[in-house]
Amino acid sequence: MLPELFLNEVDLLLTLDIDVVVDHFARVYSDTVLAPLVSRAVHRLLASGRAWLKLSGAYMAVPNGNHDLGRLGDFVSSVKEKFSSQLVWGTDWPHATEPEKPNDATLTNLLATWFHEKTVRDQILVSNPNRLYDFSE
Repeated sequence: MLPELFLNEVDLLLTLDIDVVVDHFARVYSDTVLAPLVSRAVHRLLASGRAWLKLSGAYMAVPNGNHDLGRLGDFVSSVKEKFSSQLVWGTDWPHATEPEKPNDATLTNLLATWFHEKTVRDQILVSNPNRLYDFSE
């Protein structure tokens, strides 16, 4: 979803009595002008306790054609600080929207870059998806 469409739907999403998953880092920096508003909207949704943020397809969250995925670090730090129990991870493989496929090792390495603590990585990779998707043991 494009950032402006996402921003138009946040209030409605907050009224729903269901869990909501926002994927692709909410495309937070794909429109640099809207980035602060998208970031605040994500925080509002997560603060509701009924939303999850999927850290997937990082290349979709930066301006088109920009491969500086490191710029997502500040956004990730802001959600990690308060909402690590509502984050899930994915590379977005097989990258169906991308004519030039990104390197999955590069995307996966971002997880270790942003989440140094093994317990937090385990939470994002195992515990949180288990709660969100209700995986059976």
